[in-house]
Amino acid sequence: MAKSENPIDIYRRHQRKKELKKNKTSRIQARDAKVAATRTVEEVQAEISALERRRDRFGKKVDGHAGGHDDDDRHNDSERKEGLDSAQIKKLERLRKELKIVTAATKERQAQLEQRQLEEHKELLAKQKTVEGVKKINEEKYSLVQ
Repeated sequence: MAKSENPIDIYRRHQRKKELKKNKTSRIQARDAKVAATRTVEEVQAEISALERRRDRFGKKVDGHAGGHDDDDRHNDSERKEGLDSAQIKKLERLRKELKIVTAATKERQAQLEQRQLEEHKELLAKQKTVEGVKKINEEKYSLVQ
């Protein structure tokens, strides 16, 4: 069935495409935020290395195999040489992206921690400059009750 040339239908199709694009973007951002919050660099690196070992191990076995291939098998042969199927290749690509995300999130958390520690140190120094501040520090440290 041909698409209608009605301007209203064209507008609705365009709006639907925009909505789908926006939803896709928000899903990707939500997934990336979840990954950054829950995964560690070591976990992601371990999964990547496991897939790469599998790719290398199975890739060597297939490369050693000689045989004739027709045109349809040539496309599958490139995947066989890698030792991974298409789903695993996509997973490896996603894991590499996750590694970048997790690494960036880890660096940001570390920078925030250092900033917080610096602010706490400045507050401590400011308290130490006044007699009242020193009394408060001593009370907190030694739990003195007046």
